[in-house]
Amino acid sequence: MYEPTHESEIILQTTWIQKAVIRCLQHHIRFSAVDVERHFIHPSHKKHVRETPIIRVYRYLKTTDQLALTAIVSDTRHLMFAKFPYDPTIIRFEQLYRQRLTYMTAGCLFVIKKARLRFANPGEVAKDFDFSVSPNIQVVFMEIEDFAVFSRDQAILPHEAIAKVNMIYYDREYYDLCGPNCYVPEYSKEVESLVSDDYGDVVSV
Repeated sequence: MYEPTHESEIILQTTWIQKAVIRCLQHHIRFSAVDVERHFIHPSHKKHVRETPIIRVYRYLKTTDQLALTAIVSDTRHLMFAKFPYDPTIIRFEQLYRQRLTYMTAGCLFVIKKARLRFANPGEVAKDFDFSVSPNIQVVFMEIEDFAVFSRDQAILPHEAIAKVNMIYYDREYYDLCGPNCYVPEYSKEVESLVSDDYGDVVSV
């Protein structure tokens, strides 16, 4: 594991999460539906994500009751919640790479091939992502169906780089769409601490 010393060393990633999520929400926001967009990232549907969807795994969170693995992922500017379903996502990855999904992959880069954008209710956010959120805020997460390893380098980002990366849920445009009003809560130091801590002993099933 190495620590980049300059921003140019993380140039493999782009800033795409916020633009893609906002673009998708503007066209498909339906608060009564679980799925915001079934083809958020899909080989035959590229209207939402127009850049190469590369993510860095900031932190694995926990295994859910359905054996999915939850995580916080990021591009160069925003973090968001993600979920890796056990079947077929984790099974396919572990058969292809012959290793556990969580083995030496925190901090690595993945390229997403297929993913849904979904809503999570406050109970699901608390239970599956260990995160408390106001019931007035609609939280979306990326359910990753297929992906590949883009870079195995486990980069530890310098503090100045981490300081520029914020949860998308505190973004003004996101909050205008998914919050009850225009008030944006102050960025939580608890979140900053969460994504900066050691990754811990998380293992996939």
